[in-house]
Amino acid sequence: MRSALMRDLAILRNDYAHNGGIASSKQKKCQRLKWFEPGQRMQPLQHHYQELFEECEIERVALASAPNAYKTNKVELRGNVPLDIVDSFRSTTAALGVGTDEALAAAVAGWCESNE
Repeated sequence: MRSALMRDLAILRNDYAHNGGIASSKQKKCQRLKWFEPGQRMQPLQHHYQELFEECEIERVALASAPNAYKTNKVELRGNVPLDIVDSFRSTTAALGVGTDEALAAAVAGWCESNE
């Protein structure tokens, strides 16, 4: 069982650390800690901390047990590629609005097919 509380804390932390303490639209994904609206400065108040402590107590048993293994059919693929190819890859994926994982999977699949 994945923890909605931990997910909410990760969203809060990410906006605070990487968005200058301004709530992003990702705050709407919070299921339990619905503290901030997008665009709002993130300043936790006493009642937020109280709610956090209460939520932690509710989830204490679940948090004390090891999480279930995360199952995926994807693995990391590492290698060294010339910088000009990496730059071209990044600019092309950005221009197309395609994620790097999706584009890399398609490139590797194409390479495998052409070399079979």
